[in-house]
Amino acid sequence: MSPSTDDSTSTVESPRESFKGDWESWNAFFVEGTRVGYSHLKAESVAETGSADVRCEMTSRLYVNQGSARLLQQVDLVSTETNDGQLLSFDS
Repeated sequence: MSPSTDDSTSTVESPRESFKGDWESWNAFFVEGTRVGYSHLKAESVAETGSADVRCEMTSRLYVNQGSARLLQQVDLVSTETNDGQLLSFDS
């Protein structure tokens, strides 16, 4: 059986485990050995609503040279979720 290429029938399942504790990750982006950007992802418990909600922050910077111009692609995302992954708020 060959894999399906029709994306309309595919689904993505949520993780089955609840949030296990604060963490963060840093990643660097490279093109042909030259660093061109980075991303930073952080997840932490918050108690603003009296329950154990999770705040996720993602920052990404990518620099692209086009001729004499240097462009910056910048993305900042913040979300708040319940401990089991239900989205409560999102901002970008």
